[in-house]
Amino acid sequence: MGNYCIPELYPFAYRELVQMVRKHIDDETPPLVTYGGMASRLTAALGRPGANVNHRHVGRVIGGMMEAVIDRYGSIPPINVLVVNAGDGLPGEGAHWFLEPEWCPNDWWLDASSAEKKALIKDVWDACRDFADWDRISGMFDVDAAMDQSWEKQSGSKERDGKIRRLCGGGPAESLEHRRLKFYLKAHPEQCGAPAANSKGRVEYRFPSLDEADVRFSSRHHVRIIEAKSRISDEVDLRRGLYQCIKYQALAEAEEKEKETGQSVTTALAVENLKPPRAISDLADMLGIEILRVDRDLVDEWGDLEENEGWQHDGTASVTVLEAVK
Repeated sequence: MGNYCIPELYPFAYRELVQMVRKHIDDETPPLVTYGGMASRLTAALGRPGANVNHRHVGRVIGGMMEAVIDRYGSIPPINVLVVNAGDGLPGEGAHWFLEPEWCPNDWWLDASSAEKKALIKDVWDACRDFADWDRISGMFDVDAAMDQSWEKQSGSKERDGKIRRLCGGGPAESLEHRRLKFYLKAHPEQCGAPAANSKGRVEYRFPSLDEADVRFSSRHHVRIIEAKSRISDEVDLRRGLYQCIKYQALAEAEEKEKETGQSVTTALAVENLKPPRAISDLADMLGIEILRVDRDLVDEWGDLEENEGWQHDGTASVTVLEAVK
């Protein structure tokens, strides 16, 4: 089913609807979202390449989510009726299962006029605004775990760079291994092919396109972009990293051209393992991408979160020049 299954979307649907309530808590008018709009939000929250949630499945997602909540917590405001058709601004026919008999008489919904249905949705919205237990109910939906499982199902890799979450509010959290490598590289410009004396390093550098590079070094005459892949990256993720390098090279060149800085740009993929697979090395040669091999022991010696709070380099780690894979 489009590289996703209905139940795995329940946590994301609940979060999206509750966030909508919080955002519009002071509004008298119900903040409705269309089935197509909710499908787009679920797609972004899922963060799985190739998994585009079909708007025809949204009714099953929000309905199944509500049934799960009711089974555990009993009656709550039917927040799912805030999802509506784009044409008439009303929820689908299945809404009556969650409205009858508490909110309207049995069989009332199917025969009511549009104006009557919208008035009822306004009553539901008022109840959603007054309901105080949305946070308590959210405990049954582990969104972070759902994001992590979604990523691992997509790629088979435990490596997570956290970019989708930072840019879109969805997607898996960044893995500890990736974050540590990223900040290690920032603290060691000389190992990344950037001048150590006068290079300013930044992590999570965001281009005007909203694409995000792991590390960017800038000196007077040169910009150096580094894409980081940690020790837990698999071949699929390394291949993705090579193509990210191509994209960042083009974006950085365009940005410097617009700024008229005259700075040259180079890009490299930094990998934290002994040697990339032959297929990755061959592809890098074909695409003209430099691969830098990071000694994982040096990263470990540099320290962990407790030793380098905020992932700032403490200046004690030994330094060796990375080997460039030719």
